[in-house]
Amino acid sequence: MARRIHIFGASGSGTTTLGKAVASAAKIPFLDSDDFYFDLKYSQKRAVERRNSDLEVAAAKSESWVLSGSIDGWNSNVATLFSHLVFLNLEVETRLTRLHQRELNRYGAEAIVPGGAEHAHSLEFLEWAKHYEDGTREGRSLARHESWMQTIKVPILRLNSTQPVGVLVDKVLSFAGV
Repeated sequence: MARRIHIFGASGSGTTTLGKAVASAAKIPFLDSDDFYFDLKYSQKRAVERRNSDLEVAAAKSESWVLSGSIDGWNSNVATLFSHLVFLNLEVETRLTRLHQRELNRYGAEAIVPGGAEHAHSLEFLEWAKHYEDGTREGRSLARHESWMQTIKVPILRLNSTQPVGVLVDKVLSFAGV
C-alpha cells in the first residue's frame, strides 16, 4: 500500500528532521519542499509553475514517499496524493532557538552578526518565523495551515515536536501503518 506522508508545520518545528527520519525508517524516498521552492538555496524563489511541476515529477517517481515542509499555497496536484498528514506544533520560543542555531550552522557566526553578510537576511527570517501563530506576516501561518487541513481529506496526526525524534518517528509509522 502506498504511503505518501506529508509532514508540515511552522519553521523550526522539525519537519525536515522528522521527515528524513521517517523516510529512513520506512525505507522510502524523502522530499523536502525547500528543494523545490528555491533555485538558489534559501535566497532565490523558483517560479510557481516550475516548483509545482518539479515536485510533481519527483513525487511520481515512487509509489511511497515522505514530503516535509509547507506546500499549502502552491496549488500542486501532489496535495491530492497524500495518504497521511502530520502536523507538527512547537511553541515559538523553542522554534526561534532552533532556527537561530540553524542559521549559525548554515551561515556561520561571522555571517549573521551585525555587519555580517547574512545578518539582515537572518534577522528578517527570524522575525517572519516569530509570527507564524499570529498570522501577521505573508506566507505560512497557523491559521492558513488549519484552513488548508480542512481541504485535505486524509487522516491527520497532530504532534508536539518537543518529544525525541525516535518517539515521533514511531508515532508517525504507527499512524501511517508502516
